[in-house]
Amino acid sequence: MAIHISAMTPVKKILVQSDPSEDSWVMIRPITYRDDLQRGELLKEREVASDAYGGSMTKGINMYRLRAEELWLTYADAHIILEDEDGEQSEPFSPHDEMGKANFMQALASLSPAVVLEWHRRMVEVNQDWAYPF
Repeated sequence: MAIHISAMTPVKKILVQSDPSEDSWVMIRPITYRDDLQRGELLKEREVASDAYGGSMTKGINMYRLRAEELWLTYADAHIILEDEDGEQSEPFSPHDEMGKANFMQALASLSPAVVLEWHRRMVEVNQDWAYPF
């Protein structure tokens, strides 16, 4: 008997809370074990050390950085149009193969925290194993 693998087809998720017109969407890739390994590189930075008084101190993970990395690892494409105060529109995202990580992170930084959090929630809907960081 063979092991059945699940489809690796990206899943389209609408960012309805951020854009009630439902014109804004993201394509999210299901994770692979390789993605888990890359995510694990960030999580290994967490450490617990004893302080001078016999207590312990924890160095935590920057959850904002972790979310950004998770979004990059699962990113396939997005259709998000931004509009400034003058009515000028821009579309900062392009397909993964054309984007590059640095450009993705720069585009992600141009979004409001609410949009990033909604995108991350949609990513967790597709990749439930990443609901908790540890």
